[in-house]
Amino acid sequence: MGQRSPGYGRGPAPGPRPGFTGSGFGAGIVAGAAVLFIVYGAILAAVGTRGGIGTLAFLPASLYLAGALVLAIRKGPYRILGAGLLVGLGVWLFLGGEIWLSMLAQSGGIA
Repeated sequence: MGQRSPGYGRGPAPGPRPGFTGSGFGAGIVAGAAVLFIVYGAILAAVGTRGGIGTLAFLPASLYLAGALVLAIRKGPYRILGAGLLVGLGVWLFLGGEIWLSMLAQSGGIA
């Protein structure tokens, strides 16, 4: 009676996966919004509010979106970071990034 069948013993207690941390999501949000503000702030400082660059203003945000989607779709530890970067794009838009984008795109360029 005291014998156990193989395979029915207690295994290790379930826990977090090795190498996984949930901080990538928060870091993605903060870093993503900050990077977009810095990039568009530098472009706006270089070009000015009157010298718009037309549709080229959408290039940095498009590249950022593509990179965030690639990270979010891939399997692995960077998936959470990619999701945070996508939310960071939304935070950037919510906090006024679309105003900077419209100032750059409204005049001039190759539109």
